[in-house]
Amino acid sequence: MTSIDKGLQKIRVIHLIDTLEPGGAERVAVNIINSLPSEKFERFLCTTRYGGPLLKEKKDDICYLGLNRKSTFDIKALIKLYLFIKEYQIQIIHAHSSSLFISVVMKLLIPSLKVIWHYHSGSIVKYIPLLIIYKKFSKKVDFVITVNQELKEWSIKSLGVAPQKSKFVPNFIVKSSEIAIENFPGFENSRIVCVANFRPVKDHHTLIKAMRIVCNKFPYVHLILLGDNLDQEYTSCILNEINEFNLQSNISWLGSITNVQSYLKYCNIGVLSSKSEGLPLSLLEYGLIGLPVIVTNVGQCAEVVDYGKAGVLVEPEQPESLAQAIILLLENESIRNDLAVKFHEKVINKYSSQAVIPEVIKIYEQVLKQ
Repeated sequence: MTSIDKGLQKIRVIHLIDTLEPGGAERVAVNIINSLPSEKFERFLCTTRYGGPLLKEKKDDICYLGLNRKSTFDIKALIKLYLFIKEYQIQIIHAHSSSLFISVVMKLLIPSLKVIWHYHSGSIVKYIPLLIIYKKFSKKVDFVITVNQELKEWSIKSLGVAPQKSKFVPNFIVKSSEIAIENFPGFENSRIVCVANFRPVKDHHTLIKAMRIVCNKFPYVHLILLGDNLDQEYTSCILNEINEFNLQSNISWLGSITNVQSYLKYCNIGVLSSKSEGLPLSLLEYGLIGLPVIVTNVGQCAEVVDYGKAGVLVEPEQPESLAQAIILLLENESIRNDLAVKFHEKVINKYSSQAVIPEVIKIYEQVLKQ
């Protein structure tokens, strides 16, 4: 039996991801596995390297496996996963990002296994040797999910994935429990927040330069940076830039946060200054909480903010334009409120589990019928 509609047998699906450190792909993996209806699915979650803070957000009835692999093709980790799949008769591996490789190895060992690759990156692979590897491995999967339309087209044209086996499925956001935050930096009605891990593609440089301009007009404005240090050299450069511009009293880096929504409710404007994105979960979190947003025109961001109707769009790597957009919202409460309402409605209607999970289930059913 392959259709969940007949209710005779639950579908057994395992989600694979490297870690459960706070990040976009990691949150998506947890959101999907938590949102699959338990009456129709036996749900499993596996980290190929190690767990992380997001593990505690997993629902109690979801079975968890940690492989603790030390290399790409760690034999002990592969055997551990193979035995787990066989023991629990898992039918589908939903592999996130680089977990593609270990998933394909499992399919070679268990040909009846279905593999779905969920590609989260905002960057199209152009490096030829890596592209060849992706192309070779993607031919072994049964379906490819991408987080924006551009990546779907790339998977078809560059990887040779059949159009009927590739689909853009938007990320979605779920409401989390809120906690009170004491001694929150900044002043009411003057807090800007950026939720982005520290790595070059997030381009905090442009945001810091924009803040230098904004602070000349609004001395009490405060930028809250939420994100993990994923690149020590890059992070040091950003912190040095903050000191160089004498912005220490206007910018606070609070590090890696799991309960992001609790922090967002203290803020007034959400910003992303990335050079590249897929469909950033942090942008959806801004909308869920009800923040007006300013975002760079990369990846699926323009579509998410309705091409400027539900948020302010600026071009990437343009600090002056970003600064003017921030100043516009700081100066105009009516514009802030209008954009916040429109964006919140857009996120609730299109980027909720109720809107996205049925699409994921259709893909599961499709691959089981192949």
